[in-house]
Amino acid sequence: MLLFAALHAQVKHKAKPKPPGIAASIAKGKDVYMQTCVTCHQVDGGGVQNMNPPLIKTTYVLGDKTKLITIVLNGFNERVEIEGNTYSNVMPSHDFFERPGYCQCFNLCAQ
Repeated sequence: MLLFAALHAQVKHKAKPKPPGIAASIAKGKDVYMQTCVTCHQVDGGGVQNMNPPLIKTTYVLGDKTKLITIVLNGFNERVEIEGNTYSNVMPSHDFFERPGYCQCFNLCAQ
């Protein structure tokens, strides 16, 4: 039994396959991100301390998508606390975004 457990622990488990089309969506999302978001949220999506929040690995981004869409389309001008850090820069409206663009960008940030 111990031998089985030890062998099982050493086996690399494959990651869950992504749904068809998600890789293409993420690639397009990267293009959108690099054209529109990178200036404030940085190449790695980590944001700028006390100014522009991170777009990766936070419950804020991985949570309520309706809230994120509203922020993207309408802009944001409030102090916000995300995982113990406060951010307070103005985000302008990006109401020029069409649905595929921001959805693809969200897919990129959610991976």
